[in-house]
Amino acid sequence: MESASQPPPAAFRVLADDVDRRVDRVARRLLPHVPLSRLYQALREGDIRVNGTRVAPATRTREADLISVSHALAATRATNGPLPVSPRTPPRRSPLAELYRDRHVLVVNKPAGLAVHGGGDSVTARLAAVLPRPAALSFVPAPVHQLDRITSGALVVARTLAATRRWATALRTRATVKLYLAVVAGELHAPAGGVA
Repeated sequence: MESASQPPPAAFRVLADDVDRRVDRVARRLLPHVPLSRLYQALREGDIRVNGTRVAPATRTREADLISVSHALAATRATNGPLPVSPRTPPRRSPLAELYRDRHVLVVNKPAGLAVHGGGDSVTARLAAVLPRPAALSFVPAPVHQLDRITSGALVVARTLAATRRWATALRTRATVKLYLAVVAGELHAPAGGVA
């Protein structure tokens, strides 16, 4: 419970890209510094509420829900979190070539040698630097499929939760397929008794 001397809880409005997400997952994105065990305790004790009411972690969000977080919880920091890093100039990275962009998706040309995910230099790191952060509480634009580090080609990035869900369904049901094309220089020789 908040004391009279503490400010009111922080409040976050659920927008379209956070609709139908589990409250615990939205809270995890809002409070990345809070240990997971403490986050679930906060849900049980009512330090995290939806529309002023205690909710179960699996409760699904609805548009315009108001998620409130107690001041004490928002102010906590993990005791074993990473040490502060001195600021330094980030490495200069070449931008990804855009092949297509609309409100829901971005298609980029991923060069060979660049990982899609991961720390340091990756597609997701480069996208975070150029794509505006959505107003959503928990949704972050992300690739909807994977290309290996050594593979170059078109990579589809969902800019909205609706696009993420549509692309996942299309790939799962094979309504959309990935096509790989290999370009080879030189002569190909069939192995003895085999096919090249």
